[in-house]
Amino acid sequence: MHSSLANHNWRSIYPAKPLHQQSQTKLISHARELTTVASRAKQHTQGQDTVIEAAQAQLVIQELYAKKLHEALFTQNNKKPRDRTKIVFKDGKGHYLTHEEIVNPLYTFHTCT
Repeated sequence: MHSSLANHNWRSIYPAKPLHQQSQTKLISHARELTTVASRAKQHTQGQDTVIEAAQAQLVIQELYAKKLHEALFTQNNKKPRDRTKIVFKDGKGHYLTHEEIVNPLYTFHTCT
């Protein structure tokens, strides 16, 4: 962000003579110059504040995105494999299924899903 504030001659805001030795016209001119410099400084500061606020908002968005990626990676890496070695029946016990009437429909079901 380019500003005329950086190019301003800062020595001009300091009077060459003490204030009590200057004429009213010089004092009014000096006051106007100080007001102009203060206004430019305020604009410069407001511009910097806007840039800083935008940068902080971007950091918040990046942090949220990083958390989402971390969660997805953690979920993917820590996914527990499903235990498909046995089927539990009403009695709560596992059974080995060997009869073709039971095995074929189960095989078809598991290959389709």
